[in-house]
Amino acid sequence: FLSCKLLIYRLYYIIIRRVKEKMRRGIVMGAWDVDVFKNDPALDWLEEFVQFPERSTIDVILDEILEEDYIDSWAAEEALAAIEVVTIAKGNSKTKLKQLEKVDFSELNEEIDKKFIVKCTEVLDRIAKRDDENEIYELWEDTETLPKWLELIKDMRRRLNE
Repeated sequence: FLSCKLLIYRLYYIIIRRVKEKMRRGIVMGAWDVDVFKNDPALDWLEEFVQFPERSTIDVILDEILEEDYIDSWAAEEALAAIEVVTIAKGNSKTKLKQLEKVDFSELNEEIDKKFIVKCTEVLDRIAKRDDENEIYELWEDTETLPKWLELIKDMRRRLNE
């Protein structure tokens, strides 16, 4: 049953992402800041998580980052949001989001094991790696705030492993 549920969610997620990607191509990003939830992709992903507050919602975007050759900035911002939600679930985040006030993290907390933390860390490593196949890094590299963004990722890694 769980694998069927995960498959259905993945299909839903892929369809929604494709629609959003097509919409995004003609639109300049409306929000952009170093803070994890100060950009449109992260807020869109957060909205999906609130509807489906399960580990599978997080796994879908983490798997995309780990499986794709090219890291698109939209997916990377969503993955950072997902990992920040993991730190929130663990109680290791100062981030307080009104959207998450009614989310029950107890089930997710039970599913956060060492293997899952390693997966999250691998995603952070991929996102923070300077690479021609990493759009998010290229975008931050063109700003003066790259060091601050890299520090944010380093802090997320630390809080994940606490």
